[in-house]
Amino acid sequence: MYKPTLRPTYGQDLDGTNFTKYRRKMLETLEVFSRTEVKRMERMKMCGQWLQFRECPDKHIRHLEDARFCKDRLCPMCNWRKSVGTHFDIFRIAHHMLHTEDSRGFAFLTLTVPNCALGELSGTLKRLNSGFTKLIRKNAKMKKVVKGYFRSVEITYNEKTNTWHPHIHAVLSVKRSYFSGRDYIKHSEWLDRWRRAYGDFNITQLNIKKMKYGSDDELCSAIGEVCKYTMKPAIYDIDDKEKRIEVLRSLKDQVKHFHLHQVGGEMWEYMKLLNIDPSTMDTGVDKDIEHLKYCDICGHELYKTWYGWVSNQYKLKYAELVSESEKRWESIEESSYILSERLAIEHEAKSVN
Repeated sequence: MYKPTLRPTYGQDLDGTNFTKYRRKMLETLEVFSRTEVKRMERMKMCGQWLQFRECPDKHIRHLEDARFCKDRLCPMCNWRKSVGTHFDIFRIAHHMLHTEDSRGFAFLTLTVPNCALGELSGTLKRLNSGFTKLIRKNAKMKKVVKGYFRSVEITYNEKTNTWHPHIHAVLSVKRSYFSGRDYIKHSEWLDRWRRAYGDFNITQLNIKKMKYGSDDELCSAIGEVCKYTMKPAIYDIDDKEKRIEVLRSLKDQVKHFHLHQVGGEMWEYMKLLNIDPSTMDTGVDKDIEHLKYCDICGHELYKTWYGWVSNQYKLKYAELVSESEKRWESIEESSYILSERLAIEHEAKSVN
């Protein structure tokens, strides 16, 4: 018989987790902001100041239920949490498509371009996005093959050459028979069409392959390859502090106003069908966990826990069982309702008099 442990110990922290890792990286990033960006800096500084979880006291599972994130594109914490939320939503879309359309399949596409200088990133991103549109949405042959897509722009930094390497990862919705049917497009043709769409015949690298989706685990792993961090965490790990600030300032000034994630075609239609709001993909919190009350590993009832950032680490401030929390909120809501009813009666009585 399972013997439950004590509730989470007050004062324990989240050391060793990505929450602590990226919170610390974020605080090191604040120096990139100028004196005219004080409000933006202060908003980022408060990112992830407190976190609310549903977690097992034995640490089998831990789900982020609520937090306050700055949603700044330069923030490493938000960059990570957005990749988690996007991964969840795109997996839902692809999973639903596979289980409602027997003929549906997916391909994994990677589009590369030559590296660009630090000051040329903005122009390269513009050409990259425009080239993808020409390749997938404005080409009759491609439109016949590709019925929908999710594309993500990933930006990496090459410290040896001091250049940016932006590229696109995309999930393409195709017929399951695409790789063996008459509509199959050879790799050489994909590469030629991409060169023409982007406008550079010096491009030598492109990857198009069948995506693995034989099981939910395979599908989840494949989707994860596309929904990786938009800005690689290594950008925040450059040893030379002055170089790191220079690179991050270049990034900050040049990624503004660009859509680095995009859903199109029938995948967009399925996104609407599943009531997925694209504006909520970057909320950062775990989704669909309201019903979770027990650990599916040990069976222990979950706790609601609140952590605060103290002395460069997260500390547990408060914990209560999910059932205790629900009862407390029901009591608060009932008290609020009774109070509002009483005030309404008193107001009506005064009006009559």
